[in-house]
Amino acid sequence: MKGLIRTTRSIIIGLVAAAMAARAAEPVDMALIKNPPPAAPPSHLNCEYLTDPLGIDVVKPRLSWKMENQKSEILNPKSEIPRGQKQAAYQVLVASSAELLKKDKGDLWDSGKVESDQSTQVEYAGKPLESRMQCYWKVKVWTPPSDL
Repeated sequence: MKGLIRTTRSIIIGLVAAAMAARAAEPVDMALIKNPPPAAPPSHLNCEYLTDPLGIDVVKPRLSWKMENQKSEILNPKSEIPRGQKQAAYQVLVASSAELLKKDKGDLWDSGKVESDQSTQVEYAGKPLESRMQCYWKVKVWTPPSDL
């Protein structure tokens, strides 16, 4: 019986080694490693848990967003299973006009790139907001490099 167990174990180890060798022989597109595809844009942008509020009653509103799921193009291109993306960093821009925001100019607040996975209750930290002031905001997110 001991001989059978040893033989079975060596066959399993041999199969694992063969699978690992085959995986190592697969070509890897180095361009995808150096320049991963862009993250799906964040969605469900909220200010104080509201979408496009007409007014808020706080001095430092809290902002939040969600990451969209996107099909993995790197790990398994044949997979039809959507994979959730993780956020590695974000940048919030708040502007006094939609035109400024379109030019990626945050005249009220530009958080700069913040290394964080936080996407809820990000507190506004820009210029003081005034009553009846219209503000426009957007967020850019970065995802961590993929593990190949």
